[in-house]
Amino acid sequence: MAKISGSADDSLTMAFYVLVFSTITQGIFAQPWTDTNMALLTSGSFLFWAIINALITGASANLFYLKGLSTNIDASKAPIISSVEVIVASLMGVILFGEGMNWVGLLGIGLMLGSIYLMNMKPKEFIGGELSEEVY
Repeated sequence: MAKISGSADDSLTMAFYVLVFSTITQGIFAQPWTDTNMALLTSGSFLFWAIINALITGASANLFYLKGLSTNIDASKAPIISSVEVIVASLMGVILFGEGMNWVGLLGIGLMLGSIYLMNMKPKEFIGGELSEEVY
C-alpha cells in the first residue's frame, strides 16, 4: 500500500506531514501541560538533545524509508533496509547516553547489517556453464 500511495508524491513532503501529525499525536499523549514535563520543555539542554535525536533517528529514517519506497526497491525489502534506524538508535544510546552494549546487541546489529547486505546482492545463476547475472 505504501509503495502504491507514495510513488507519485515527493518523499520529503510525505516525511514532513508524517512527522507533523505524529508530533501532534505524541504531544497529546505526552501531557506537556504537567509540571514535570513543562520543566523538561523549558530546559535548553533537553530540547537540544531531543531535537538532535529526533532528526537523526526519526526524521532521517522516515525520509530514507519513503525515498526507498519511491525507487525500484521491492516493497518487501524496504522494511529490512530501513531497519538501519534501529542500529543508529542503538549506537546513539551507547554514544550519547553511555548505555551498555553486550554481545547479544552486537550480534543483533551484525545480523541486521548482514541481512541488509544480502538483500542488496544481485543473484547469480549458473546456466549452461556460463555465469550470468539476472535480476529477478
